Amino acid sequence: MRAADALKHWTRLILKQGPSRLAIAVGVLFLLLALASPLWSFTFNGGGGDWSTRTYGWTTFTQEEYENGIWDRTIVQSYASPNFDDLSIAATMGATYWLTLVFLIVLAGAAFVLALPRFRTMGPLAHLGLSLAVIILGVIALFYPVVVLPGGLATDLAPLPVGGGYWGGPVATTTPNGELTWGAGLGWWALLVGFLLGSVGVALPYIQSVRSLNPPGPRTWHPGR
Repeated sequence: MRAADALKHWTRLILKQGPSRLAIAVGVLFLLLALASPLWSFTFNGGGGDWSTRTYGWTTFTQEEYENGIWDRTIVQSYASPNFDDLSIAATMGATYWLTLVFLIVLAGAAFVLALPRFRTMGPLAHLGLSLAVIILGVIALFYPVVVLPGGLATDLAPLPVGGGYWGGPVATTTPNGELTWGAGLGWWALLVGFLLGSVGVALPYIQSVRSLNPPGPRTWHPGR
Protein backbone atom coordinates (compact mmCIF):
# COMPACT_ATOMS: atom_id res chain seq x y z
CA MET A 1 0.00 0.00 0.00
CA ARG A 2 2.84 2.36 0.78
CA ALA A 3 4.36 1.66 -2.62
CA ALA A 4 1.06 2.52 -4.28
CA ASP A 5 0.81 5.77 -2.33
CA ALA A 6 4.37 6.69 -3.27
CA LEU A 7 3.60 5.95 -6.92
CA LYS A 8 0.52 8.17 -6.82
CA HIS A 9 2.52 10.93 -5.14
CA TRP A 10 5.25 10.90 -7.78
CA THR A 11 2.68 10.62 -10.56
CA ARG A 12 0.94 13.76 -9.30
CA LEU A 13 4.25 15.60 -9.06
CA ILE A 14 5.19 14.63 -12.61
CA LEU A 15 1.81 15.54 -14.09
CA LYS A 16 1.87 18.83 -12.19
CA GLN A 17 4.86 19.94 -14.30
CA GLY A 18 2.62 20.37 -17.32
CA PRO A 19 2.93 19.07 -20.91
CA SER A 20 5.73 21.46 -21.90
CA ARG A 21 8.12 20.44 -19.12
CA LEU A 22 7.22 16.78 -19.51
CA ALA A 23 7.94 16.86 -23.24
CA ILE A 24 11.30 18.55 -22.69
CA ALA A 25 12.24 16.18 -19.86
CA VAL A 26 11.47 13.08 -21.92
CA GLY A 27 13.25 14.66 -24.90
CA VAL A 28 16.37 15.12 -22.76
CA LEU A 29 16.23 11.44 -21.80
CA PHE A 30 16.09 10.43 -25.46
CA LEU A 31 19.04 12.70 -26.26
CA LEU A 32 21.04 11.02 -23.49
CA LEU A 33 20.12 7.69 -25.08
CA ALA A 34 21.29 9.03 -28.45
CA LEU A 35 24.67 9.99 -26.99
CA ALA A 36 25.07 6.47 -25.56
CA SER A 37 24.00 4.64 -28.75
CA PRO A 38 25.48 4.19 -32.24
CA LEU A 39 24.25 6.67 -34.82
CA TRP A 40 24.89 4.62 -37.91
CA SER A 41 25.54 1.00 -38.93
CA PHE A 42 27.18 -0.67 -41.90
CA THR A 43 26.67 -4.33 -42.85
CA PHE A 44 28.52 -6.56 -45.32
CA ASN A 45 26.63 -9.76 -46.16
CA GLY A 46 28.82 -12.35 -47.83
CA GLY A 47 26.03 -14.91 -48.15
CA GLY A 48 25.76 -18.36 -46.63
CA GLY A 49 25.21 -16.94 -43.16
CA ASP A 50 28.46 -14.95 -43.23
CA TRP A 51 28.15 -11.28 -42.44
CA SER A 52 29.71 -8.50 -40.40
CA THR A 53 28.17 -5.33 -39.01
CA ARG A 54 29.90 -2.14 -37.93
CA THR A 55 28.07 0.26 -35.63
CA TYR A 56 29.63 3.70 -35.28
CA GLY A 57 29.65 5.50 -31.94
CA TRP A 58 31.24 8.72 -30.75
CA THR A 59 34.91 7.68 -30.62
CA THR A 60 34.81 3.96 -31.45
CA PHE A 61 33.12 1.49 -33.74
CA THR A 62 31.98 -2.02 -32.86
CA GLN A 63 32.24 -4.80 -35.43
CA GLU A 64 30.37 -8.07 -34.99
CA GLU A 65 31.25 -10.98 -37.28
CA TYR A 66 29.18 -14.09 -37.99
CA GLU A 67 30.10 -17.28 -39.82
CA ASN A 68 27.42 -19.72 -40.97
CA GLY A 69 24.91 -17.73 -38.93
CA ILE A 70 26.91 -18.17 -35.71
CA TRP A 71 28.61 -15.34 -33.86
CA ASP A 72 32.36 -15.46 -34.38
CA ARG A 73 33.82 -12.39 -32.67
CA THR A 74 33.24 -8.78 -31.64
CA ILE A 75 35.84 -6.09 -32.24
CA VAL A 76 35.78 -2.65 -30.61
CA GLN A 77 38.24 -0.24 -32.17
CA SER A 78 39.01 3.42 -31.63
CA TYR A 79 38.88 5.90 -34.49
CA ALA A 80 42.40 6.90 -33.47
CA SER A 81 43.74 3.41 -34.19
CA PRO A 82 46.55 3.40 -36.79
CA ASN A 83 44.82 0.79 -38.97
CA PHE A 84 41.41 2.49 -38.95
CA ASP A 85 40.62 3.73 -42.46
CA ASP A 86 37.03 5.08 -42.39
CA LEU A 87 38.20 8.56 -41.51
CA SER A 88 35.43 10.52 -43.24
CA ILE A 89 32.70 8.43 -41.60
CA ALA A 90 34.34 8.81 -38.19
CA ALA A 91 34.63 12.59 -38.62
CA THR A 92 30.94 12.85 -39.53
CA MET A 93 29.89 10.70 -36.60
CA GLY A 94 32.06 12.63 -34.15
CA ALA A 95 30.69 15.98 -35.31
CA THR A 96 27.12 14.68 -35.05
CA TYR A 97 27.66 13.57 -31.46
CA TRP A 98 29.03 17.00 -30.57
CA LEU A 99 26.04 18.67 -32.19
CA THR A 100 23.73 16.35 -30.27
CA LEU A 101 25.50 17.26 -27.03
CA VAL A 102 25.15 20.99 -27.75
CA PHE A 103 21.48 20.46 -28.60
CA LEU A 104 21.00 18.62 -25.30
CA ILE A 105 22.60 21.48 -23.35
CA VAL A 106 20.51 24.10 -25.16
CA LEU A 107 17.29 22.13 -24.61
CA ALA A 108 18.05 21.72 -20.91
CA GLY A 109 18.87 25.44 -20.74
CA ALA A 110 15.56 26.23 -22.45
CA ALA A 111 13.73 24.23 -19.79
CA PHE A 112 15.48 26.28 -17.10
CA VAL A 113 14.64 29.58 -18.80
CA LEU A 114 11.00 28.62 -19.28
CA ALA A 115 10.76 27.88 -15.56
CA LEU A 116 11.86 31.40 -14.59
CA PRO A 117 8.90 33.48 -13.33
CA ARG A 118 10.21 36.58 -15.12
CA PHE A 119 10.38 34.82 -18.48
CA ARG A 120 6.79 33.66 -18.15
CA THR A 121 5.65 37.29 -18.17
CA MET A 122 7.54 38.11 -21.36
CA GLY A 123 5.75 38.40 -24.68
CA PRO A 124 5.54 35.98 -27.60
CA LEU A 125 8.69 37.39 -29.22
CA ALA A 126 10.93 36.08 -26.43
CA HIS A 127 9.22 32.69 -26.53
CA LEU A 128 9.53 32.61 -30.32
CA GLY A 129 13.27 33.35 -30.18
CA LEU A 130 13.83 30.57 -27.65
CA SER A 131 11.75 28.13 -29.69
CA LEU A 132 13.58 28.94 -32.92
CA ALA A 133 16.98 28.53 -31.26
CA VAL A 134 16.07 25.05 -30.02
CA ILE A 135 14.37 23.92 -33.23
CA ILE A 136 17.06 25.22 -35.61
CA LEU A 137 19.87 23.63 -33.62
CA GLY A 138 17.90 20.38 -33.42
CA VAL A 139 17.40 20.34 -37.19
CA ILE A 140 21.14 20.88 -37.72
CA ALA A 141 22.06 18.04 -35.35
CA LEU A 142 19.48 15.71 -36.88
CA PHE A 143 20.20 16.25 -40.56
CA TYR A 144 23.92 16.97 -40.49
CA PRO A 145 24.89 13.28 -40.87
CA VAL A 146 22.12 12.70 -43.41
CA VAL A 147 23.60 15.39 -45.66
CA VAL A 148 27.32 14.93 -44.99
CA LEU A 149 27.76 11.17 -44.56
CA PRO A 150 27.05 10.02 -48.17
CA GLY A 151 30.05 11.98 -49.47
CA GLY A 152 32.31 10.61 -46.75
CA LEU A 153 31.02 7.10 -47.36
CA ALA A 154 31.89 7.32 -51.04
CA THR A 155 35.37 8.61 -50.13
CA ASP A 156 36.11 5.86 -47.59
CA LEU A 157 34.83 3.02 -49.78
CA ALA A 158 36.37 4.24 -53.04
CA PRO A 159 36.77 2.81 -55.64
CA LEU A 160 33.78 0.68 -54.61
CA PRO A 161 30.63 2.38 -55.98
CA VAL A 162 27.99 3.05 -53.33
CA GLY A 163 24.66 4.81 -53.29
CA GLY A 164 21.52 5.34 -51.29
CA GLY A 165 22.47 8.15 -48.92
CA TYR A 166 22.27 7.80 -45.15
CA TRP A 167 20.00 4.76 -45.31
CA GLY A 168 21.70 2.86 -48.10
CA GLY A 169 19.69 1.48 -50.98
CA PRO A 170 19.65 -0.85 -53.94
CA VAL A 171 21.84 1.36 -56.09
CA ALA A 172 25.36 -0.05 -56.53
CA THR A 173 25.45 -1.85 -53.19
CA THR A 174 26.24 -5.31 -54.55
CA THR A 175 29.89 -6.34 -54.80
CA PRO A 176 31.42 -9.48 -56.34
CA ASN A 177 31.84 -10.89 -52.82
CA GLY A 178 28.56 -9.87 -51.22
CA GLU A 179 26.11 -7.07 -50.54
CA LEU A 180 26.51 -3.82 -48.62
CA THR A 181 23.67 -2.27 -46.64
CA TRP A 182 23.63 0.56 -44.14
CA GLY A 183 21.30 2.85 -42.26
CA ALA A 184 20.60 4.93 -39.19
CA GLY A 185 21.37 3.36 -35.83
CA LEU A 186 19.43 3.53 -32.58
CA GLY A 187 21.15 6.79 -31.64
CA TRP A 188 19.82 8.65 -34.68
CA TRP A 189 16.26 7.51 -34.05
CA ALA A 190 16.58 8.51 -30.39
CA LEU A 191 17.84 11.90 -31.57
CA LEU A 192 14.79 12.21 -33.83
CA VAL A 193 12.37 11.49 -30.96
CA GLY A 194 14.28 13.85 -28.66
CA PHE A 195 14.11 16.59 -31.28
CA LEU A 196 10.36 16.17 -31.78
CA LEU A 197 9.63 16.17 -28.05
CA GLY A 198 11.94 19.12 -27.41
CA SER A 199 10.35 21.10 -30.23
CA VAL A 200 6.87 20.47 -28.84
CA GLY A 201 8.07 21.37 -25.35
CA VAL A 202 9.38 24.80 -26.38
CA ALA A 203 6.55 25.50 -28.84
CA LEU A 204 3.73 25.07 -26.33
CA PRO A 205 4.73 28.08 -24.16
CA TYR A 206 5.01 30.20 -27.32
CA ILE A 207 1.51 29.19 -28.41
CA GLN A 208 0.18 29.96 -24.94
CA SER A 209 1.85 33.39 -24.95
CA VAL A 210 0.26 34.20 -28.33
CA ARG A 211 -3.15 33.13 -27.11
CA SER A 212 -2.80 35.30 -24.02
CA LEU A 213 -2.62 38.39 -26.26
CA ASN A 214 -5.94 37.69 -27.94
CA PRO A 215 -8.68 40.01 -26.62
CA PRO A 216 -11.53 38.29 -24.81
CA GLY A 217 -14.67 37.63 -26.81
CA PRO A 218 -17.69 39.99 -26.58
CA ARG A 219 -19.81 39.49 -23.53
CA THR A 220 -23.40 38.44 -24.05
CA TRP A 221 -25.86 41.25 -23.28
CA HIS A 222 -28.70 40.36 -20.95
CA PRO A 223 -31.63 42.80 -20.60
CA GLY A 224 -32.05 44.24 -17.16
CA ARG A 225 -28.45 43.75 -16.10
